[in-house]
Amino acid sequence: MNNRRSAILAAGMVAVLVAGVGTAQATPDNSGRKLIGQAPVSVAAGLSEKAAGTPSSFIPLSPVRVLDTRNGTGVPGGAQGPIGPAGQVTLDLSSKVPADATAVVLNLTGTGPSAYTFVTVFPANVKRPGVSSLNLAPGDTRPNSATVALSPDRKVIVYNEAGTTQVIADLAGYYTSTNAAKFVPVTPGRVLDTRRSGGVGAHGEAVIDLTWLDPSTTAVTFNLTGIGASVPTFVTAYPDGSTRPLASNLNIGPGQIVPNLVTVQVGSNRKVRLYNDSGRVDLIADLQGAYDSTGRGLAFVPAIPERVMDTRDNGRPLDEQSITVLWWNAPAPKGYVGNMTGISASTGQYVVAWPPPDQSLPNVSNLNIAPGEIVANNFIGVVANDPEFGPSTYFANSNGTVHIIVDVAGYFEAA
Repeated sequence: MNNRRSAILAAGMVAVLVAGVGTAQATPDNSGRKLIGQAPVSVAAGLSEKAAGTPSSFIPLSPVRVLDTRNGTGVPGGAQGPIGPAGQVTLDLSSKVPADATAVVLNLTGTGPSAYTFVTVFPANVKRPGVSSLNLAPGDTRPNSATVALSPDRKVIVYNEAGTTQVIADLAGYYTSTNAAKFVPVTPGRVLDTRRSGGVGAHGEAVIDLTWLDPSTTAVTFNLTGIGASVPTFVTAYPDGSTRPLASNLNIGPGQIVPNLVTVQVGSNRKVRLYNDSGRVDLIADLQGAYDSTGRGLAFVPAIPERVMDTRDNGRPLDEQSITVLWWNAPAPKGYVGNMTGISASTGQYVVAWPPPDQSLPNVSNLNIAPGEIVANNFIGVVANDPEFGPSTYFANSNGTVHIIVDVAGYFEAA
């Protein structure tokens, strides 16, 4: 977030809902919700002017750790130790991605923060923008995906606002100005729910079978949610048929419901494995899109991160009586990579983002939040036409009220 107020959390945790398995609470009645429009976003006057790269396509990688402040990996000079207040680390990725790379997809994990704080990741050649990539409370271990434009010398900056915190980053792939895979968005749909099969045990794996996707699929993006962990654990997503990497996508403890957006290369059989390290945990995956190597799909234009919506500005949080509409002036993108932050939740709940015109909440979730938390999660916002507002994305919560903030790191356009 861009001010100290946004980094302060209150104590307390309650159970949080996850969309599914057909309970009345977890599948709220959407009849009679009203559309509430936010201020429009102008790509022409906003994001496109701040574009940090040309239209780009994606090359997935088997996840590789590129930063770990605990042991000095990726830190200039190999210095070990947490990032201090208002401190930053310059992460040089020039040995990991080629000269034509325009942006990277990272999985960030913050661990051991000494204070309420936020972390911002941004291109090394620009002033720090007023956005956040990860929100942490003391003692947290929390992940979040981040798509970040690169500076011309292929560097990004990792900034910590308050106290001290360790930061870990795993590289999942990069965008390039040369021809590679383009993004094919989908209306979010559930492709895995282990609550129906008893969960995933220690050192066990769940397999997401995506063989119904086109054989030209190279990678997929899905929202992964962990729930019901018996002990603190981590989960790693990786291509079926490959060696499990030293990386993590989800960190979760007992009593928590933790989401994270995952972009991962698929195996040659179009399957993805999810490894659980300890205890037992349930995993839920909601597909948001796929990358196709044949040239069909959308190009990605990386941008300097920009805040496009903050419901605190008009004092109207999401509530169970309405759908909040983020609408775009022409020329509107086909979609965007967003970071959604929830704050001031009145009760345990989840938030969903989906495209018009169907106003029924899909049976998926993008963000899970309890009272007293400030929680962030990346998502793919799909833009489609609403009869009243035009090109838009819908946002709604399951119950109670919550404020949300949306920061955009780039957008998808027709190639």
